[in-house]
Amino acid sequence: MSNIEKYMFSTAVGDTSSKVSILNTKRGLAKIKHALKKLGVDKPPIAVFGPDAGITRNYERWKSGFGYGCVIRWPDPNFAFPQIKPNACGMLITLLKEPISEDKLLERIKKVRKNPPQIGSNKLNWDIGSSNHFIEILEVDKCKSSQLERGDTVALLHTSPSEMKDIMYNFERWGSKDHGGWIDTPFGDLLVLRDDTADEYYREFKNLEKASKNKRLKVADLIFREHQVVSNPMHQGLFKRNEARLGLYDCNDKEFFPLSLRPDLPVFLLKGKENISDDMYNNHEVSDTISKNLTGINILPHGGGYELRIDGHNPCSFNFEEEYLFRLSGNESNYIFSNPSKLPYDYRGLDVLQKVKEWELGEVAAELNQRYTVKI
Repeated sequence: MSNIEKYMFSTAVGDTSSKVSILNTKRGLAKIKHALKKLGVDKPPIAVFGPDAGITRNYERWKSGFGYGCVIRWPDPNFAFPQIKPNACGMLITLLKEPISEDKLLERIKKVRKNPPQIGSNKLNWDIGSSNHFIEILEVDKCKSSQLERGDTVALLHTSPSEMKDIMYNFERWGSKDHGGWIDTPFGDLLVLRDDTADEYYREFKNLEKASKNKRLKVADLIFREHQVVSNPMHQGLFKRNEARLGLYDCNDKEFFPLSLRPDLPVFLLKGKENISDDMYNNHEVSDTISKNLTGINILPHGGGYELRIDGHNPCSFNFEEEYLFRLSGNESNYIFSNPSKLPYDYRGLDVLQKVKEWELGEVAAELNQRYTVKI
């Protein structure tokens, strides 16, 4: 599995959380590489890690070998790998006509939850309080864009189409199709879809992506009433038939991309730059495979990611019966675990933004100060 490193490139903060995530994703890439070779594709998958690379609270994805804050590309678009678990999660930023009080917002939320509207063929599932989804009311502080002014009230809505994502996560259904099935690799089983089944999976995801954007717009219309959408980008899902992003935008210069770190820090609206660039590769040792396939991939983080409160040097991994375990070596003791979401953690802060600037991934177009956050 060690040679898979030459197909990986990282812009991560470099803390324990990112190191463990990269270590775990090596296993996922090795599984994909081995499975593709069995199926006659002798080219490797590649991955780039963003500044927010880290552990994930989605243990099913984690134990399959995929960390967070990364882009994974595989060489043949006629394949798909459902264990990456794309869910079309995104964040909507919208300008409010006037400030909204906590009481008024809660009252509108109450009405939506009591009588949920239709989202396509499904009733809206209110998931704002689950996982790291939330609504945040913000005030523009600093701004370099004509779209916003200092003192404007802006809302951020972070959610996913939870009404539909079981379609993507039903491994039994996808594995039972003619061109779907599990492949045994030295690093664990991998669910692989091929040809028309992979095409069907991608079509289902595009439906999910559309529903996700529509859901955020619908919720915003119901609880904010008069508002003007600034941006509504996705940061998790299938951005191409052979490209999955977990926590990273595919940025360009046409849209604002919100970076939400912690409630005690501003939300930063970023404008993306074309990245990863050849100049970056000149300062780092990378394989030809990376430089040919990841130049101009254009990444930006959507959040800070999780910071582990346990410091560890040179993390390693090993098999224990049917589990895949990780060992963190501290100054005085070791820590062994399987599920990182059970470890003490916090959200990272400005070090992620510093990495955005250091790698020239984007620039800050506006700073928004939090007025209040809702997670219910």
